[in-house]
Amino acid sequence: MAKYPQWDAGKRAFAAEKFEEAFLNFTECISFEPKNSEVFKWRGRAYMGLGKYKEALYDFMASIEQERKLGPDNIDKKKLSDAWCFAGQCHFELEQFDLALKS
Repeated sequence: MAKYPQWDAGKRAFAAEKFEEAFLNFTECISFEPKNSEVFKWRGRAYMGLGKYKEALYDFMASIEQERKLGPDNIDKKKLSDAWCFAGQCHFELEQFDLALKS
C-alpha cells in the first residue's frame, strides 16, 4: 500500500493524532484501491479518532467484507481480527453492547 504518498501521509497524520488529515489521505487511498481492506481499517481508525463511531463502524465492516472476499485460503487473519476488534469498540462507544459482545 505504501506506493501512494497518501498512505504514508495518512499514517504519519494518524500517529500525530491529526485525524482529519489522516481521514482525507485514507479516503484518497480508497479511491485508488477500493478493495483494499487495510485502507478501510485505517480510515475507520481515523473516524474513531474524530469520534465518528457510526462511520468508523461502516469502514470496519467494509474491511471485514473485503477480507472475506479473498476466500478462506487467502484471508489475512490478523487483518480480519483487527477489524473485528475495532468494530466491537465502535459498538461499545455507540452503546450497542449486545453487538459489541458479538464482535
